Amino acid sequence: MTTTVDPFEIVRDWWGNRPVTSEVEKFGIDPSSREGAFECVILGILFAIDDTGDETIGATIRAMRNNGLTEIITLASLSSNPAIQANLDTIMRVHYFDGRLRPNKIKDMAETAKRISQTLEGDVRRLHRECNGNGEQMIRWLKSSGLGRKRFWLLREMRIGGVWDVDGDYCCVPDKQVETSLDRWYKHEPKQSLRSKLECSRIVWNYFRELYDYPVFKYSRQFKCNDARQRNGSECRIENCKERKDQHSLCFKG
Repeated sequence: MTTTVDPFEIVRDWWGNRPVTSEVEKFGIDPSSREGAFECVILGILFAIDDTGDETIGATIRAMRNNGLTEIITLASLSSNPAIQANLDTIMRVHYFDGRLRPNKIKDMAETAKRISQTLEGDVRRLHRECNGNGEQMIRWLKSSGLGRKRFWLLREMRIGGVWDVDGDYCCVPDKQVETSLDRWYKHEPKQSLRSKLECSRIVWNYFRELYDYPVFKYSRQFKCNDARQRNGSECRIENCKERKDQHSLCFKG
């Protein structure tokens, strides 16, 4: 009798003993400081795009920082400062994925800065106290921030940095790579709802704990699981996968 190994076990074994480190620290951000906590939000908004490129995002936030455009007081009053808004627009065009979505990103940053200024006294760190440490309430509070699924990323980074004492259930990012991987492995069927995203995060946390979503995300990237043209199926050990079963079925019929 043959048994199919749990996909999560294969991913965990593949990951090995690699450490999980803070992403924001790679960008020179200290999340424990008032200024750094807000820069985490800005970074999350920049990350919230269907593209990859740490160098691109790093260049963008450095240019913003050098021009005082990661300061909450500046972004909160952006609508009344056309010259500063034009400067930010130029930075986004030059550095941020050829300016993709820049009007939306600028709007998100400005409106989120204003809301944090008005309701959290300009200090993102206060969100934990505002929501009594309830992770789901914090995720919901951040709904209109422009972070999208990166709301879970923000909670993860602030948790890793020791800033927020929040349950890990809310700290595993249910992005496309992770959600579709769980769907292929019969772990979770994604739906277009926050409840589905919360469930995805909870499933990953329950198995991977302090590794968060890193192993699933990196595994999916390594084996190009979401790219039918380049998928490294022959190197992947996961048998209990919808894609692999579909391919096997096609081969059998052929």
